[in-house]
Amino acid sequence: MTQGPYEPPEPPWGAPGGARPGPADGGWGSTGQVPGPWTGPSGYAVPPPAGYPAQGPYLPPGHPGPVGYPGWGPMGPAGPRRPGGATAAGVLSIVHGSWVLFMGILLLTGVSWVAGMTDSFGNPGFDGAAEFLVVAVVTIVVGALCLSGGIQLLGGRRTLLLWGDGLSLAISLYWLIRSQFAPEFLSMPLVHSVLPIIALALASSRDTTLWCQDHAVGVQSARF
Repeated sequence: MTQGPYEPPEPPWGAPGGARPGPADGGWGSTGQVPGPWTGPSGYAVPPPAGYPAQGPYLPPGHPGPVGYPGWGPMGPAGPRRPGGATAAGVLSIVHGSWVLFMGILLLTGVSWVAGMTDSFGNPGFDGAAEFLVVAVVTIVVGALCLSGGIQLLGGRRTLLLWGDGLSLAISLYWLIRSQFAPEFLSMPLVHSVLPIIALALASSRDTTLWCQDHAVGVQSARF
């Protein structure tokens, strides 16, 4: 019996030159993996070609890294955390400023309406319209300062808050003197003084002061 020429066995599936078990578009027998630039015919990773460094393991920040790869640099220091007193002062000033701004607009509208009134003899119904008109405008400005100062304090600046809440206390004192400390009018200026007093005390505390100073130094260093 004559022996035929030797024929090598067929290569297994997935080997170079072997037949794939199915279509490469996700059909039966497909691995579901799209071959990348460094993947073999069967979808398994193969060593990269010459000239490309192999990918090393993940290294935490600050590790020097393998040869040829610069390591992650050290993380920068976190900024100072805003103290709770600064947050409370900013929120109280925003609430108080919104209320003062509303009262100023209401007072301005009332003064304009009362100034146009006349009695039965044709005389103006309100002699002090000019005075209260100035007070209404000042109240609107102070309310805007308190509102802006509360917002700025949340960002590390407290100058506007100190000015706004301080002027708000001055307006309350004006109303007390103007009313000659009448008992029926005494409660309103005192109630309006509670929030600015608390906001000023919290904004002037040691923690808030140091935090604002650190924030100012950080902003100045960032500029240079």
